[in-house]
Amino acid sequence: MTTPSILAAASRRSPFSGLDVCTVAQLEMPPGNCGPLFDDDLWDMTGLARAPKSLTLTALRWDFRRIVNPAWRTVAKEMILALLAPQDEHVTVLPHAFRKPKAVSAVYGQISSMALWLNWLHTEGVRTLADVDQNLCDRYMAFASRSTRHGRTIQPSTLLNLLLSVQYLAFYNGLFTHDAYAPGFTPWAGRSVFEVAGAKKQAGNLSGPVPDHVFQPMMAAALWVVETLGPYVAEEIERAQARKESRPTIGIRYSLSKRDRDRFAEHLNACVRDGVPLPQLDRGSITQRVRSGVWSLSDPLLEVNLDQLGRDAGVSKEIQIGPLEVLRPLIEEAAAKVGVAAVHGRGAALVQRADGNGAAPWTLPLNYRQLRTLGSLVQGACLVVTAALSGMRASELAELSTDSCLPPTPAYSGAMRYRLASRLIKGQEFGGVPEEWVVIEEAWRAVGLAARIAQRDGSLNGALFGRKRSASADIYIQFRTWVNGPEGGRLGLAPIPDGPVNARNLRRTLAMALANRPGGLIAAKIHLKHVHVATTEGYAKARELHQTGEKSQVASSGRGPDGLQRYYEVAS
Repeated sequence: MTTPSILAAASRRSPFSGLDVCTVAQLEMPPGNCGPLFDDDLWDMTGLARAPKSLTLTALRWDFRRIVNPAWRTVAKEMILALLAPQDEHVTVLPHAFRKPKAVSAVYGQISSMALWLNWLHTEGVRTLADVDQNLCDRYMAFASRSTRHGRTIQPSTLLNLLLSVQYLAFYNGLFTHDAYAPGFTPWAGRSVFEVAGAKKQAGNLSGPVPDHVFQPMMAAALWVVETLGPYVAEEIERAQARKESRPTIGIRYSLSKRDRDRFAEHLNACVRDGVPLPQLDRGSITQRVRSGVWSLSDPLLEVNLDQLGRDAGVSKEIQIGPLEVLRPLIEEAAAKVGVAAVHGRGAALVQRADGNGAAPWTLPLNYRQLRTLGSLVQGACLVVTAALSGMRASELAELSTDSCLPPTPAYSGAMRYRLASRLIKGQEFGGVPEEWVVIEEAWRAVGLAARIAQRDGSLNGALFGRKRSASADIYIQFRTWVNGPEGGRLGLAPIPDGPVNARNLRRTLAMALANRPGGLIAAKIHLKHVHVATTEGYAKARELHQTGEKSQVASSGRGPDGLQRYYEVAS
């Protein structure tokens, strides 16, 4: 039953009402911009200054409207702001409040778990948090443990995250102004949610290394693409972009002058004379033409890229159906004689196949979309090489930019030192700090190639590989699919077996390879930028070396000094 003190709380004004969320949480917005107000039900934090590029825009839109009960929305907002601003005077007086700020990257998930708990209470007929008891908490845990798409039991670590908000509300009970648990009530009192969820403490690093039978062909393919195929792709993208910029489409032409008709005729005659096919549209644009109802499937010019044809002829305006009919006989005649083919990569240079069995053109003719897709695949290869040879975390890879390749500096005996500039995110203040990584030349060249391609792609928002791509296995899966497909076979690339590959697996692989060398544990700690050597030991399983007096598991896996050379000798 609802107590009078809880009912009275509903009439109190929140101490945060009317305040700027970013000001309270000591988060910076760019000059001239304001953060959301506490009273807003949608906190849009996408404009945060120094936000890591690995943070998606979705994770920075904190929507409390998902919570059905309006009073509980205020409760959720008060708790989230208290987690972000433990230094606030209204939070410091709470005996059980956390004293370290909540990571901005974790807030979206916290709101999601709170919405699930509070909305479940609403569906159960609960109208005030004062009526929540242990029985309800236990029933919710049973519900949450099966809250998957197929009704399967979820992992304890996932259940832990869902139950944290249930107990957190008790820690901040004295702050809430619109509703709260009954005084003195704490879900699962005397037990941590960690224990309740059955989660086990992590013993060492849970991410395994990439298996040898996957790593070898993967690195061989990625290095071949970066060193052999990549420069041709980057050059073709630059050529296509320069060609497009030099002859921009500046408008729509509903009629053609005699000069323009003469230009078309001259260009078409040259195509027929030299046996050059007319430019072909991509499949997506062909489909749009058919759906428009203007073009017929039987039209002989359906696949002709008229815009590109006009550019090549020196007519810099888009050709519409009206003037097309004037040119149709000329274009149809030329198409019948020389055909239609993709523009990019015509007459591609021969390259040595990856398997050494002769040479092959670096590409078959491509339309512009296919060329962009191939550029994205090359960037994927650059990402694989950089992650495998630098050991950078996903958040650090995401911070790489077109300016990340620092000039090489002399080292010793004529050798050169190669460095990459990025930002160290983990364990740092919001946004991270500038940092440099010393890498081998292959990794440095891979980043340089990716930067060369990214400079022609305005959709990456300043990030070398785009937002979140480095944290996802999708880009690797696309790369593996291409390698295992017809083009990979044509270029002599060995198929890559299925297996888990992501930034964590590659970082673990490098850690194990480094740590087994003389003085390697300290070298791995420094290179991987671990705070404590114990973390590096967990990566490399080096503790077993000290505990048993025997060779470590790293050494027994065949990755000793000799095995290390074999392990990374992937280009041979």
